[in-house]
Amino acid sequence: MVKISVGASADNNVSAAHIRELLEQFNEAQQCHEPICFVPKNAGRFFCSGFDLAELIKLPEQQVADTFESFLLLTRAVFHSPSRVGVLAEGHAVGVGAMLALAADRCVMQQQAKLRFPEVLLGLGLFPDIVDLIRYRTVPAKAELLLCDAVGMEAERACQLGLISGYHNDRTEMAEGAFELSTVAPYEATAHMKQLCRQGFLQSPIGPQLDGFMHMWTQSATQKRLRQFVEKTASG
Repeated sequence: MVKISVGASADNNVSAAHIRELLEQFNEAQQCHEPICFVPKNAGRFFCSGFDLAELIKLPEQQVADTFESFLLLTRAVFHSPSRVGVLAEGHAVGVGAMLALAADRCVMQQQAKLRFPEVLLGLGLFPDIVDLIRYRTVPAKAELLLCDAVGMEAERACQLGLISGYHNDRTEMAEGAFELSTVAPYEATAHMKQLCRQGFLQSPIGPQLDGFMHMWTQSATQKRLRQFVEKTASG
């Protein structure tokens, strides 16, 4: 199994450079034709706390767009990968972390950990790819609640809805029971099966997705809300 560590800070957030690194590491790992597992780089409350907004709001618009393009490419690479992909979420999975949890074949979380997409609360729309990803996992009405309410969903509830594969309360249990990622079928047969099951999902052109997202990102009201969130997070 090839392990990829997620996190560019103590709370495992994702910088502009780190999202590109994750994409490069994942593409390289696929060449091994072995199961791939995303794990937190640092122990703590978060498996991944999402993008480093304090960094992003200071970047030029084109660099922000490039960063989110890498995010979408990583989403698609994980979802459509011929390899078996797992996530070991020992902590909350927010934004990028939640995407990895849902795009992977299997995700096992700590029981107290939560899955969350906070974009709507920040005044941002969601990429169609992310909506499509959640609709793949659960019924549209449940997807709407998770996204529009932007609330954290505990691992047990996420498991009941089929968003993740399982949860554990003990790290030893997580390490031992996380991944039955290996299959009895040959690599090529498993890859073909995944392709058939997932075809038709995450197919919207990336360009229009970025245009729509950046339109909301550049609004003065959105920028104000983002800065207030960053300041509150820094002081809290």
